[in-house]
Amino acid sequence: MKIRYEDYRWDEIIDSIYNGVIVIDRQGSVVLCNPPGCDLIGLPKERIIGKHINDVVGDSLLFKVVQDGITRPNQQQRINDRLVIANRSPIYNDGTVIGAVSIFQDITELKTMVSQLDMKEKEINQFKEVFELVYDGIIMVDENARVTMINQSYCDFLGVNHSESIGKHVTEVIENTRLHVVLKTGQAEIGSVMKVKDRDIVVMRLPIKKDGKVVGAIGKVMFTDLHDLKTLAQRLNVMESKLDYYKNELKRAHGSKYSFEQIIGEHEKMKEAKDLALKVAASRSTVLIRGESGTGKELFAHAIHSVSHRSEGPFIRVNCAAIPAELMEAELFGYEEGAFTGAKKGGKLGKSNWRKAAHCSSTRSAICL
Repeated sequence: MKIRYEDYRWDEIIDSIYNGVIVIDRQGSVVLCNPPGCDLIGLPKERIIGKHINDVVGDSLLFKVVQDGITRPNQQQRINDRLVIANRSPIYNDGTVIGAVSIFQDITELKTMVSQLDMKEKEINQFKEVFELVYDGIIMVDENARVTMINQSYCDFLGVNHSESIGKHVTEVIENTRLHVVLKTGQAEIGSVMKVKDRDIVVMRLPIKKDGKVVGAIGKVMFTDLHDLKTLAQRLNVMESKLDYYKNELKRAHGSKYSFEQIIGEHEKMKEAKDLALKVAASRSTVLIRGESGTGKELFAHAIHSVSHRSEGPFIRVNCAAIPAELMEAELFGYEEGAFTGAKKGGKLGKSNWRKAAHCSSTRSAICL
C-alpha cells in the first residue's frame, strides 16, 4: 500500500515523534506540543496550549528565536529536575518569522551514561598503559583467534609491526602458536616450550571465559630463552641444597638427640609409657614428665620432641633446679616491663615463646613445652 501525504495531518505526524516538540506563534503562545513534550515539561496538554512559552517553561529561549530569527541548536536547559538538549529554529512564511519550533529530549540518563563511558575509557587506557609497560611479551585474541591486543615488547621480539598485527589471525603473527588450539579446547597450557626464530621460549596460554563460554585467550612469554630457565632452576637447586644443609646442621646442633627407638625396654610399664608418650607427642599440649633421678626423663623429652610437630625446631635445655621457684614462671613464659622488681627493661620473652620447643629438667620432673 502506497503512503500518500494527504493521508496524514501535521499534528498526527508530530505526535508520533519520539522527542518532545513544541511550537509557538509570533506572540510566543504555544500552538502545538506533542505528548513526549508534555511529559518532559511535566504539564498536561490543556495547561500548555495557548499559554505563553515563558509561563510554561521558565527561562525559555524559544521566544527569543521568534524575536531575532536566529537558530539555536544543541543548547542544554534544565526543565524541572531533567536536563534536556534542544534545537530551536524560527518558522518562516514568505520570508517573515511567524513562529518557532523546539525539538528537545531528555539527556539526564545520557549524561550519566557518558560519564560512565568516560570512566570505562579511562580504565581501558590505564589497562593499555600497563599492558604496554609489561616487559614480557603478551598477546590477546578473540573467539575467532584474531589478535585484539599485543604489547610492543612482544612485537619487537617477534619482529612484527604492531598496527599490522591487530586483526590478523594469530597464526599469521606467531609461528608455532597454539592459542587457537586453547580457544577450541578451553584448557590452559602453562610452561610450554615453543620455538620462535630458532629460539626456545617458555610460554603460558590461558583461555578467557565468560558465562562458561570461551570468548578469547591470552598468551604470555615467561622466559625468552630456555637457558635462563635452566640457570634459574640450577640456582634454586643450589639454594634448596644449602637450605637443607643448614636445617640439618641446626637440627644436629640444637635438635633432639634421642628417639623412641633408642629407648630400650621390654617391661610392660615401659611399653605403656612409650605408647602414652607417642600419643601426647602428636598434641600441642605441654607435657610434664615425672620420675626419680636416672629413670630417663630427659630421654623421653628428646623422643617426644623428635616426633612432635615441633621436631624441626630447636630443643632447648633449661636447668630448672638452678631457677628460683618464684622466677620459674617468668623464665618459662616471659614477663612484661615492670612485672616485678629487677625486671628487664622492655620485658623478656620466655623460653616457650622464644623457641619452638623447650625442655626444662629438674631432679624429679621434666617439661616439654
